[in-house]
Amino acid sequence: MTSERQQQQQQQLRSLHKSSSFVDAAREVQSISASMDVLASLLNDQADQVEFVEDAADAANEHVRGGNRELAQSASRPNFLRDAMVVLILILAVALVFLDY
Repeated sequence: MTSERQQQQQQQLRSLHKSSSFVDAAREVQSISASMDVLASLLNDQADQVEFVEDAADAANEHVRGGNRELAQSASRPNFLRDAMVVLILILAVALVFLDY
């Protein structure tokens, strides 16, 4: 009987040890799951930041294109204004010459 009882106790000890291992494994899985949730949250935040940077880069690109168009327009304006100023000065010079006579 005692050997039978010892075998039962050993069996119970093995079962306890196994269940203890399962509990430890479950805790480890729970800890890993919590870490994965934190990591997923960080990845979502990073994705939002990347999207924000992409939008800002697109907006900056559009602003640069608009600036280039404005510069091209303003580069063509001085030629017209310079020519108009030369003609005006010539007209005034001729008018001064005729007013002296």
